Amino acid sequence: GTSAVDVADTDAVTRLQWAASTAAGASCAPLILAMPHHQGLLSPRTHRFTSLQYDGLLGPMVGVAEEAWTYQMPLVDVSWQAPEPMDKDKRSVIIDQLRKDIVSVGFAPEPYSFGKQVCRFARASLIAEALGQKDLMEQADDIIRTAFAPYTGLKSAPKPKPVPTPQSVPEGPPGGWGPDGPPGAGGAAAGAAMMVDEMLFDTTWGGVVPINGLKFPEADFGAGYYNDHHF
Repeated sequence: GTSAVDVADTDAVTRLQWAASTAAGASCAPLILAMPHHQGLLSPRTHRFTSLQYDGLLGPMVGVAEEAWTYQMPLVDVSWQAPEPMDKDKRSVIIDQLRKDIVSVGFAPEPYSFGKQVCRFARASLIAEALGQKDLMEQADDIIRTAFAPYTGLKSAPKPKPVPTPQSVPEGPPGGWGPDGPPGAGGAAAGAAMMVDEMLFDTTWGGVVPINGLKFPEADFGAGYYNDHHF
């Protein structure tokens, strides 16, 4: 099939043209499940909703028999903060919880888990900023800077470095990696106490990738090959 998006000043119109055929080769309208957020965008006047329904993680999915889906979505302004302020009666409770949560408890030596861990402090920093708690925001930011230092090999703010050629990628420990592969591969080696999997800037694709992931496609759950990225 094909897809097209037309963007106006305040709206975006998406059209998905499905390509389906019967067992005999004749073209037909496919039966595709629409998730709850799709259902509110597809007009029943131009899309045939069927009685087919399955339960999904986000709610009931409904079968739509149509050769094309067309839906219009309003464009919204994107900012660092939520579009509406927090309720005043909840601010003190959230601030108290922030003081408990913004405490460094250590970070994983591989980027897959590290990305999730450091993201919590980034969210806490944004919440503290929204609440006007500059001291808590700076506390969270300091934890983030300190956590990133081992991944960059620098004590100050990290600067992009080009990805090394395959010949210059550091080898594994003497004797090679264990049967479970390098750290971050998901096996026993991932839980072992090893050096931090340093990050590098990929000048070809413009992303940040781990050294182990460059040499071993299965390392860091594929982060070196742009799968399961957090940066």
